[in-house]
Amino acid sequence: MGRAAEEVAALQWQHHPQLCLLQVPKVTRCIHDNLEHINMESARQSMESLLLLLANRRPITMLTSLLKVSSPAQR
Repeated sequence: MGRAAEEVAALQWQHHPQLCLLQVPKVTRCIHDNLEHINMESARQSMESLLLLLANRRPITMLTSLLKVSSPAQR
């Protein structure tokens, strides 16, 4: 993911967290698939904040989503 895409993603998550709450599986899959490519500190902090928000607001959906995206070795 390029720097511009990282910045856009960070801004979207900071300013529209309610949209992310409606798409927990999609958001967790996206984070999981792209985490190794996101190097900008502010983008990583935004993702951490988003993950905490999702875990607090939708704990069961979040847990189910994380289990689906993780490999058996990570469980």
